[in-house]
Amino acid sequence: MKPKIIDQKTQENLLKRIESLAKSYAPDWRPDFDQPDFASALSLIFKDMYLEQIERLNRLPQKQRRDIVNLLDPSLIRPSASKGFVSFMLNESAVQGHFIDSGFQLLAEGPDETEVYFETTKPLYISDARIEKCFVYTHENGWLSAHTPQSNGVEFPLFEIDPSHNINTAGMTLDDSNWLNLRPGMRLLIDFETSHEMDTRRLMEGLSNSAKAQFTANSGEEAFLLSADLIDNRICIEVPKGKHINGQIHCQFLDLTYFRDIDVTGLVLHIQTEHLAPQGLLYNDIPLEVSKKHRAILPFGDAFNVFDVFMIGEDELFTKPGAEVTLEFKVKTFLKTIEQVGEAPLVKWRNIMHESELREPEEKRIRIESITWEYWNGTGWTPLQMNPEAYTIPEEGMWPVTFICPQDIQKAIFGPMECAYIRARIKKVENAFAPLGETAVPMFSKVNVHIDTSQQSQQCLAKPQALILKSNLETNRLEYKDLENPEIELLPPPDTGLFKAVYIALSKPLSKGPIRFEISPVFTDKSDEKALFKMQYYGCKSGREGWYDMRHEDETDGFTMNGLISFMAPETMKETRRFNAQSYWLRIIPIGTENGMHSPQNYSRNINLRMNGIEITQQETLDAEYFSTAAIQPGITLRLSRAPILKAQVWVNELGSISDAQATSYKNAHPNAIRIEKDKSGEHTGIWIRWQEVRSFSDNHPSKRIFTLDAKEGIITFGDGKHGKIPHSDLPEFIEVDYALGGGTNGNVGPLQINKAISGIPFLESVYNGSPTWGGLDGEWTQTAEKRISQYIRHRNIALSTADITAIIMADIRDIYDVRVTAQQGRLSISIMPDTYPYQTSHFFEIKSRVKSVLETALSHTVYEQQRYEVIPPVHIAYSINMDVNVTTASDYIKALSAWHDRLDAYFHPLRGGVLENGWSIGTLPDHTKVLTDLGHMMEGSERIENIMIQRHIILGQKKIPLTHKHILDQIDLKHAIPVSGDHDIRIRISGK
Repeated sequence: MKPKIIDQKTQENLLKRIESLAKSYAPDWRPDFDQPDFASALSLIFKDMYLEQIERLNRLPQKQRRDIVNLLDPSLIRPSASKGFVSFMLNESAVQGHFIDSGFQLLAEGPDETEVYFETTKPLYISDARIEKCFVYTHENGWLSAHTPQSNGVEFPLFEIDPSHNINTAGMTLDDSNWLNLRPGMRLLIDFETSHEMDTRRLMEGLSNSAKAQFTANSGEEAFLLSADLIDNRICIEVPKGKHINGQIHCQFLDLTYFRDIDVTGLVLHIQTEHLAPQGLLYNDIPLEVSKKHRAILPFGDAFNVFDVFMIGEDELFTKPGAEVTLEFKVKTFLKTIEQVGEAPLVKWRNIMHESELREPEEKRIRIESITWEYWNGTGWTPLQMNPEAYTIPEEGMWPVTFICPQDIQKAIFGPMECAYIRARIKKVENAFAPLGETAVPMFSKVNVHIDTSQQSQQCLAKPQALILKSNLETNRLEYKDLENPEIELLPPPDTGLFKAVYIALSKPLSKGPIRFEISPVFTDKSDEKALFKMQYYGCKSGREGWYDMRHEDETDGFTMNGLISFMAPETMKETRRFNAQSYWLRIIPIGTENGMHSPQNYSRNINLRMNGIEITQQETLDAEYFSTAAIQPGITLRLSRAPILKAQVWVNELGSISDAQATSYKNAHPNAIRIEKDKSGEHTGIWIRWQEVRSFSDNHPSKRIFTLDAKEGIITFGDGKHGKIPHSDLPEFIEVDYALGGGTNGNVGPLQINKAISGIPFLESVYNGSPTWGGLDGEWTQTAEKRISQYIRHRNIALSTADITAIIMADIRDIYDVRVTAQQGRLSISIMPDTYPYQTSHFFEIKSRVKSVLETALSHTVYEQQRYEVIPPVHIAYSINMDVNVTTASDYIKALSAWHDRLDAYFHPLRGGVLENGWSIGTLPDHTKVLTDLGHMMEGSERIENIMIQRHIILGQKKIPLTHKHILDQIDLKHAIPVSGDHDIRIRISGK
């Protein structure tokens, strides 16, 4: 209800009245208020003075309303200051920490570029150590997640890991540049042995199960999957078509617990191949091609000589030291007459010849009598030991050639490609110089090579050059000589006795203290179960290194609300390696029963951790101001130099009016309310006593040291001698006022907005608030106070209806936007919406705690004691709009593109949403028709919307579930729901395009 206006004169009325009166008093004068002369200027001054008196008169009804309110409640509720947390970080060049006292001032930029002051509430030691990374480890399945600090701290799940974020890729890698150099058509057999037959069977079955282990290899930069089968108690891996394995095969353990407690005592590699064609065939360094005439290759050409060579290049099959390699040649012989080979005549004819000169040469067959086999060892060709049949080429049929791959065979480039090469060199040719006859030219219509080491003797068994084991991001490389040692542990055991833990890696050891971590919980579900935990550090005690408990103070109430975890720096911390990181370590572990630790329930929240955190409040503490009074007079008032006031303390120097004995007695009774000052000789120079602030002087004794404070105007008023004592002293400046400014909604700033320190700190890199501040409220309005008082007269703080519960909660807790109370089956559901959105988790739980405290006296004994009520946050229903917006011009396109998301976010804002921007009440969800109607009102004149689709999702933690989900609707009460903005898909189109 607006106050009644007594005098309705306005500026225009007054100026018109002056003009009309001027005609009677000064007919020759014409007022000009735009370019005033002397008289017009006086008239304007008179107008301003008169309007001020009218305004005072019109405020009388408002003052009377305040007086009525004050009869029931002495004063309007003052503004309150917001609070929150900030964190400090020193740069890496800092060599030691730094202490700051309470009241350290910080700045944030408020509305209209104003400065908002904040002060720390406690002393703080700023450590020079930094959080490098946080790891979360779960013992049950061996999952591990790593989390790196960001601009507002490091966030990680509380003792729980999302499987998609598990980085513990524990497993093994077989590394061998020779035996694991494989191509399609080759098969790898892996034979494991363990100390127990049952473990061997379990290991083989696990490795061949794609749900428990996964084999991969790299071909260049590309990784591809390998299929592992169990054949004859060996792991069999086929090389896929089109892929090559280049020296390594990786095996990732998908089920970590399955492979624990298995010790490998033996590891052997076998190679099997089908009949493969060699990669390269050359004759005297010239690549051989299949002859179209003979459909075969001619390994030594069609006219061979001693020292001609046939070379076979094979990159994968010839590089297996100790393996028996079999080459198979399908041989046939092509007979070629010698005359076809040369052009000179066999007989030189003359006109007259002797009979003896007429004998033709004898026909003979020229053939390769023997060959020798050699391999390239990097420096030259070395003899290669072959089977006896390998040194003579048959004329027809299959020709098997077998040899053992030498240890020192090397790759080389002959012809166009680099390979490991062996060669057959012609050692002797039968009838090499026969002038007449036939040449037996060998031809190979088929050349195959294959290996099967699975049946080789024990002396030729192959072990990989290295076995690389990975677990918890750490790598252990076992070289060939290490594989001779028995009992290789595939997976190291986890921390003994710990099922879940958060590991915090620090750049430096902690010193001094107290060390403070700021904790901000981010709930992923509705569970607010308190977490029981303890903290440990890795260090040295009594000469023994290990994990040791550390006493700490927890202000987070088990990670349920924003707060600090404080502790003194532990004893000597030791650097150690965990998760492949060399650091100084702290860890947070859950605890259960007194007898030991167990796997706790899922706490359903993330934790944002920041180092060097401290609580702050929004205030600016000013230097003390001193006052004196000339004479004893009632109702003395003092006006402070700045206002509005958040809090104030008044000290009066009563030296001379109070004896030493009285001062000593007062100090014993009120040690914090008296300050005695002495000089060097021990004489009292000041006895300062703190006076008490009261709301009013009614019913107060004349000897009481009291005062009232008008916080808005900054005026302090003392008693009149009948109601409150009158301060007086002959001393100069005997009244001291310590006070601070602050309060109001300006102090509710977002994250990272508090970023300036008033005083310098050595090596300070940054100061920031990782979370929003909350709880700042403006002074109470008179209309709100009237409503509060009228409701109090009705309910008298006894809740007999749901309306009474709402009124009692709203009256006592001002930072609530809305309350909804429903009753069902003898239980009360009370949903509360804080006055900020999105609201801080701690803000909600703080309000929840205060609501429970208020209801303790308001609710009936039965309801309260039997806990037949619950205080819950409202259910958030996310509205997502998909629609097409048609505009007429390109300029409208750009305008609509940037505006529509902002419009929808503003429309669905719980506190300021709707067309009238007055927000949404809990339980009032806009239906499809209302949203469509309001969207039409939101359109600009040049826009048209089409194809509108509205989707609604229930937000449960970090999940979004469609509102149509029947199972969810059975669990959720929409009477406690409130709309919020979801994910919108707005498509802007220019009409006609």
